[in-house]
Amino acid sequence: MKPETSYSYVTLRYVHDIATREFVNVGVVVFSSEANCVDAKMASNLDRVTAMFPDASEEYLRSMLSHIQAQAHILNSQLGSADGSSRRRIQDLVATVLPNDDSSLQWGDIGSGVSRDLRRTVSALFERLVAKYARARPTVHSHPLVFTVCGEVPPLVRAHVQMNATMGARFAPSLHAPLIPTHLQDSSPRGAHLDFYFAGLGTEASG
Repeated sequence: MKPETSYSYVTLRYVHDIATREFVNVGVVVFSSEANCVDAKMASNLDRVTAMFPDASEEYLRSMLSHIQAQAHILNSQLGSADGSSRRRIQDLVATVLPNDDSSLQWGDIGSGVSRDLRRTVSALFERLVAKYARARPTVHSHPLVFTVCGEVPPLVRAHVQMNATMGARFAPSLHAPLIPTHLQDSSPRGAHLDFYFAGLGTEASG
């Protein structure tokens, strides 16, 4: 069995707006002074970034992540040399690749642990800290189908909903139910509004 080796790690964050400080983890760097090793893994799937920040530059981000990944390999090759021997803390190492400033890519909090296989540890940390929610599907919340005109459910709609509920019918997905924008102005002289609220596809209707 391999002996345990202590290591430290730091996440790489994409901070879209420095004012709000909202961020998405896009990479992780691991350093072990005992093993004389630096390793890194950067995100290749940026769907979560673009989903949260639609105007983020995916091309720029991919270029920067590729550069940081390459620099981590260079750092690893320099650890045994005189140039790399003095940098024994992970914050010092990563600062040579990406300085701490107000740019969109910033280093996150530092953590530590022990490992018998640093390569596997890098992958495990990446999955837990970076990729965990990259493949998550949005949750669809269940709500009843409701039509209102001036805050009241029209009698014909109420009767239809009650009839379907009695028959045990379920509302079909959106392929069978057109989506109508909210607050459509109707043609009545009173200037009433038709509010359409549609959610919870596939849930049972209730009277």
